[in-house]
Amino acid sequence: MLVIPDNYEATDVREMMEILCRQFNFRSVLIHKESVCAALGAGHTSCIVIDIGFTYVLSKQSTCANFAKQMS
Repeated sequence: MLVIPDNYEATDVREMMEILCRQFNFRSVLIHKESVCAALGAGHTSCIVIDIGFTYVLSKQSTCANFAKQMS
């Protein structure tokens, strides 16, 4: 399972999927956003997730590069 921040762009997720599927030969990957995992982990099948404003900056290059390093 790949848990991604709610603000990730599709291109970043696609690159991580390519790394997992091509370089590490994963057959399938389940992708969920953090807010969905938080709700399900709390035992709720439906809820409202409120963003309290925490922000952080990740560049596309550093995200994919760090992901590849961590997986190798």
